[in-house]
Amino acid sequence: DYIEFIKRIVCERNRQKKYTVLVGFSREQKDDNTILSILKDIDSCPYIYSFCYPDISSSEVVSLFRDATSIIATRYHAMILALLFEKPACSVCYNEKTQHVLEDIYMQDSGISLADMKRLDYETLIREKMHEINKQHLKNLIESAKLQFEQLDKVL
Repeated sequence: DYIEFIKRIVCERNRQKKYTVLVGFSREQKDDNTILSILKDIDSCPYIYSFCYPDISSSEVVSLFRDATSIIATRYHAMILALLFEKPACSVCYNEKTQHVLEDIYMQDSGISLADMKRLDYETLIREKMHEINKQHLKNLIESAKLQFEQLDKVL
């Protein structure tokens, strides 16, 4: 379902002549194979690019996120980068960690479950699930995160 969902999104963006960049974070976790599965059977891909770390550097990965117009985050770190760069984003919540973060920062509406993937098309995804974090809220979260290990730092 996950592969088919991403494939539908990529194909629709390609049909609309919108560029799509697929970024793999971990070869160890088979992100490169997942990207190949997504691109398999797509006849023409003039607007689709794919990269997988470590073939590109971490700074290049960060640049791709910084320069993106919107992000569908299928990895936890992609969600964090989308938030930090204040990009319209939707997070695929395939584990509790991602869902809990979205709930903790009051952005649970920007997440989709594996079950949601069957019903969402590209236009519905953009209309209902793409959200940006409020700049002041992000600033408050960053300041709060700086205190996360305050007590541990005192002990150490």
